[in-house]
Amino acid sequence: MRKRIVNKLRSRTGASITFALLLFLVCAVLCSVIITAATASSGRMSQIAETDQRYYAVSSAAELLQKQIDGKTVSIVKVEETEYTTTYTSGVAGEPVEGTPVIRIYIVAGKKASEIDEEEDYVAENLVDGSGFVNDTIPKDAAKNVNAGTQLNGRILALASTFYSSADLGLDYDALAVTISEDLYYNSENDQDPSNGNITLTIHNTNKSKDTTSNAGDRYTLILPFGVDRSESTNTKTENVSSTAVSDTEYTVVTKTTKTTITTLTWQLTGIKTGS
Repeated sequence: MRKRIVNKLRSRTGASITFALLLFLVCAVLCSVIITAATASSGRMSQIAETDQRYYAVSSAAELLQKQIDGKTVSIVKVEETEYTTTYTSGVAGEPVEGTPVIRIYIVAGKKASEIDEEEDYVAENLVDGSGFVNDTIPKDAAKNVNAGTQLNGRILALASTFYSSADLGLDYDALAVTISEDLYYNSENDQDPSNGNITLTIHNTNKSKDTTSNAGDRYTLILPFGVDRSESTNTKTENVSSTAVSDTEYTVVTKTTKTTITTLTWQLTGIKTGS
């Protein structure tokens, strides 16, 4: 009996099924670990893709806006014309009678005071409050508001793309759309405040996903502050307009005084920071 027990213990019969069960158990555990890791990785990759979309949408918009504003110059040209009528009696001048001043404001992009040309720049597309005024850039709009003494607080602008469904992107929603909040500083108590015209743009992604608008928790935000450098020059000239005889001893002379004041604004990006 003892010999049979010893032989049984030394026997290798049935070992293969034991090893097979052990190997199956090891494989099952490994598969479970791999599946769990793959699921977690898939979730992270999905979040990374969304994060990348938000980042590139906002960064691209910030770069575009920087190119439109940083280093750009706009001049506000105020032309004030006043006619004076002076009556001369027997060669003696009477007191000049001042007429009603005529004021025109031009917003001229890309030129400083020394570069302003009446023939080129005193045109309908630059004439503020005229029907032909073209207000097509943020700097021109900022200059227009500075001239009007208007401060902007959180004015909402938007940028959208039209090629998100192209073959290159293949998206079913505009992942590149961004929302911009614009602040324009103006000190109503001090027209000559050197900070008048400072611009701050706060940019964030408009959408989180298809049919889902972004909220504070899933936005990528960049803040672009632009400081303004301003200078002002004034020029006045007087010219005769007409001379009319009233009688043998009396005549009138009309002169026109033109006062031109040019305020030049140039914006510089002072830094970029992320926001919450």
